[in-house]
Amino acid sequence: MFGDPAPGVAKHCDYQDVSTGAGSLQFSAATYSVSENGVNAVITITRTGGSSGAVGATFATSNGTATAGSDYTAVNQTVSFATGDTTSKTVNIPITNDTTSEFDETVNLTLSSPTGGATLGSQSTAVLTILDDDAPAPAGSLQFSAATYSVNENGGNAVITITRTGGSTGAVGATFATSNGTATAGSDYTAVNQTVNFANGDTVSKTVNIPITTDSSVEGDETVNLTLSLPTGGATLGSQSTAVLTIVDVPPSTWTFCANENQFCSFTGTKLVRYGAGSTFNTLTATNGVSCANWVFGDPVPGVAKHCDYSSP
Repeated sequence: MFGDPAPGVAKHCDYQDVSTGAGSLQFSAATYSVSENGVNAVITITRTGGSSGAVGATFATSNGTATAGSDYTAVNQTVSFATGDTTSKTVNIPITNDTTSEFDETVNLTLSSPTGGATLGSQSTAVLTILDDDAPAPAGSLQFSAATYSVNENGGNAVITITRTGGSTGAVGATFATSNGTATAGSDYTAVNQTVNFANGDTVSKTVNIPITTDSSVEGDETVNLTLSLPTGGATLGSQSTAVLTIVDVPPSTWTFCANENQFCSFTGTKLVRYGAGSTFNTLTATNGVSCANWVFGDPVPGVAKHCDYSSP
């Protein structure tokens, strides 16, 4: 078995235990995970391939997408194994639980500087993922501040208010649009179609102006339909996603008598003329005078003596 190492000389045998070396130290896995409310992440380090002698290695954390101090507590320590010891060791990494909704975040783990003749195994690095446990903060709901709005025909602009309630996370928006009710775009108001935007964290109400057209016609109040649609950024539409704007007709405040029935109402320029009696009148716009008669205006109050008044449109 041995051969003869020294011919003619008395020989003997000694033994030395060569069955194990110092071994290799490594992480038990390439990845670990812990819930944000898990208090500690428990990381396991193993010793394989030998157990001779006391050995150790330096365990350290470093920031991945997580930040030491706000997401976890940094750890830098020696992991030690006694001679003959192959029992796995654990290191605790304290985790910080917050109330902020955020993505899952990572911590880099490293073993380095082995001692006592040990080597580092192939898994000398690993990644810990901290799983966020907070529900996403809501983006909020967008809606009109009221179901109805009104503006006088001579008011210039109708001012419409849009609110954001129930959340303010992220930049959001919605499309605001007008459409004809009994009012007509172009002659009674200017159509509007635009996006109403709120910045991240912004809950200040926004306003949209609708230009109103003043005319000389006595036509009664008229309506414009208002709609919010197509919310963006995770926002939803509130229950008041539609509304109605009423344009209040403003008749002339000063009338000048100009003729009795079947006479000629004389004036220069263009005037708004009414024909009737009491509080019942038919109106039209005329230039340089008009006959005050049923055949021109129709008969607003049959059987009653009527007259004409005029006012500047």
